[in-house]
Amino acid sequence: MPKPAADQRILVFGVRLSTLKPFPYMQPFDRGMLADALESLAAKGVRAVGLDMLFVSPTEPAKDARLRAVLEAFPVPVVVAWAEQGRGLDPEEGPWLAAFAANLGKGWPNFGKDSEGTVRWLNTVHGAADSATRLSLAAALAQAVGVPATDTPRRLDYRPARSPDPDEAVFPLYPLEAAAILPPALLKDRIVLIGADLRGTDEHRVPGYVVGQAGQAAVLPGVAIHAHALAQLLDGREVPELSLAGRAALVALVVAAGLVIAIVTVPWWVRIGLGVLTIAAIVGAGFLFVQGAGPELPMVTPILGYLGAFGGGLIFVGRTLRRDKRFIRDVSTPAFAWWAHRHQRCRSPWAWG
Repeated sequence: MPKPAADQRILVFGVRLSTLKPFPYMQPFDRGMLADALESLAAKGVRAVGLDMLFVSPTEPAKDARLRAVLEAFPVPVVVAWAEQGRGLDPEEGPWLAAFAANLGKGWPNFGKDSEGTVRWLNTVHGAADSATRLSLAAALAQAVGVPATDTPRRLDYRPARSPDPDEAVFPLYPLEAAAILPPALLKDRIVLIGADLRGTDEHRVPGYVVGQAGQAAVLPGVAIHAHALAQLLDGREVPELSLAGRAALVALVVAAGLVIAIVTVPWWVRIGLGVLTIAAIVGAGFLFVQGAGPELPMVTPILGYLGAFGGGLIFVGRTLRRDKRFIRDVSTPAFAWWAHRHQRCRSPWAWG
């Protein structure tokens, strides 16, 4: 797979330990520090800003007021993470967030995960019909820059890592304090995402190839996953799907393999072993394709087709063996010997039964 180029539209900033070291507390993040970073970004001509953090409680009143003023006066669209009472917020948190974000763009930071907790799905809609917003954080940001998102859930089409080196990521993750020193040319017209980049805080499982570790489990900060989702929405991309002809060819190949393994002349334990290996190969190939950003392979139909062909082949072989044994038993009787001598011929064993 060719290495993708770094995305030139999106820039990600993480709040790290180095970011928080100068401040007396770590949670919530210092609102004055956030206001300073946002002022730097505004001065350098960014296109839009998404804040992957929930402002659900007060901190220092002066800093809270300053951050809110900076956000409301920001020259380009700003989207902040959103939640509601009963869906992740306590009763006292909902009203504070609603007041703080009243004049700001809002987006749900939720992720769609599979049964193993790996983020696999891009759901653009989360809130109920009467919510302040129904859009995900990535969808709200895409809409803010003029790219509407459909409501249809889809698989999250991650951009694979360029290398295992974090500095070579498709979406480089800078510490937030770097916003003040990065050159304007690097920030101009970029969509900026800001969120936590702290071990154990807002980290989520992703397929290993996303960080250059194909076949392994990996984690990414939520803000980086939002960057992948946003890029997919901006591109209008979908995860590649195996065509109907490809699915049919796969099923036909597996069915043929089941028949061959069933009727080949080998010991029974070899036949069973080959069957188990074939099923394991089907499941393993599907797993590797998904881990490697390839199309999602059908699993159920090929496995059922294989089992049906394998079982049918075994039944055919069993009936043939029983017929041959019956023929051998019959030809050994005096009556058959007399009949064969009388007619001077012997029918093919395939005609008996």
